[in-house]
Amino acid sequence: MKHAALAAILMLSACATAQLPAEPAKAPLVREAGKPLIVPILAARYTLDHRIDVDDHRDTPGSFTFSFVDRVTRCEGYFLFETVSRPEPHEQYVKEKREALLADWQSLGLEVSEKLEEVELLGQKGRGKLEDFELQGHKGRAIVFDIRGSDGMVRAALVDIHVSEQNLSIVNYTFCADPGLMKGQLEAIVEVINSQRQ
Repeated sequence: MKHAALAAILMLSACATAQLPAEPAKAPLVREAGKPLIVPILAARYTLDHRIDVDDHRDTPGSFTFSFVDRVTRCEGYFLFETVSRPEPHEQYVKEKREALLADWQSLGLEVSEKLEEVELLGQKGRGKLEDFELQGHKGRAIVFDIRGSDGMVRAALVDIHVSEQNLSIVNYTFCADPGLMKGQLEAIVEVINSQRQ
């Protein structure tokens, strides 16, 4: 048993000195326990409730992304905030993301159904249309996916909005292993977006 532990330590030290491309270190956002976190993102500030733990983020010119885990629902996902003046690149990104997700799930032999949920983002209600995938004005969209396999069902969501007046694109992807928790998770996602303060 001691030899196995030593071999593992030697293997780890060998890997550490190998000339492999380094992945960027994770950059969590630290908060005071139980308190909301105010995050400056592009030209605004957003408030993350104490239940949202940011385990990694990237802040680059014109773009801010962060991945998170919800401490209440255990759902996880990411947000992308990007400076985009026209809605077409935003629409193209969301369309490609949706198609890639569907293709991945279907390649695994999973059955997928999707529906639109009504959400109000930044003061605008909107349902969008799955058929032509067009946004009207800066109304947001929430597509909820039910993914079924032989072991049961999980749920994922893609939430997005483009606000031309702010040159702003926001996209969120969230995955819940317990499908019954997605409704509450969507409320938490909408709350993050609607906490925007200029």
